[in-house]
Amino acid sequence: MLSLLRSCLLTLLLVGLPASAGAVLVSSSASDLLRATFLYDFDIGAEVGVVPGADVIWAQISATEREMRIWNSTGLLSLGATNYDALSESTLSGLAYSSSPIPGGDAVNRLNVGDVFAVRTTDGNFSKVQVLGLDAGFGMTLRFATFDGVVPVPSISGVGFVTVCVLLIGVGLRSAATQSIRPATPIAIFGEDSDL
Repeated sequence: MLSLLRSCLLTLLLVGLPASAGAVLVSSSASDLLRATFLYDFDIGAEVGVVPGADVIWAQISATEREMRIWNSTGLLSLGATNYDALSESTLSGLAYSSSPIPGGDAVNRLNVGDVFAVRTTDGNFSKVQVLGLDAGFGMTLRFATFDGVVPVPSISGVGFVTVCVLLIGVGLRSAATQSIRPATPIAIFGEDSDL
């Protein structure tokens, strides 16, 4: 019993109270411009040249045909008119990304104002992106949030850990008390649990 108490106290002193890990925001923007035919890196939140970190290219195929394409073996997924704010890192990490481009042209457009798409970045992170506007030069105004690729794992909170320790110690005390009362001859014990 004392070893259990020592273990709980030692863990609290050395490790501290364990806490659940939360999503870590890598980069974000409330409004940024991605120009036609430019690359974008959601890990740093910027238009970039042809570099290993680029995630997507807003490809201008013709005057009427455009699409968001992956770059450097990333992944994309069109989510349509989805609630951007409700998308969590856990949700983003569980999606089935693909290498298929997302059409944004005149005939087929899945990148309308308000539409959302998800990106698995070259750094293994997850981005949620919402189209805020398109200008006459086919630049795309967007907002995004990129989360680290480490999905939070539920853990015992500090309060839960202390509660478990207290319960284990309580069970240990009760067990110790029960075991210490083992008389050689039967005796009657009267108390709260007694039917007498």
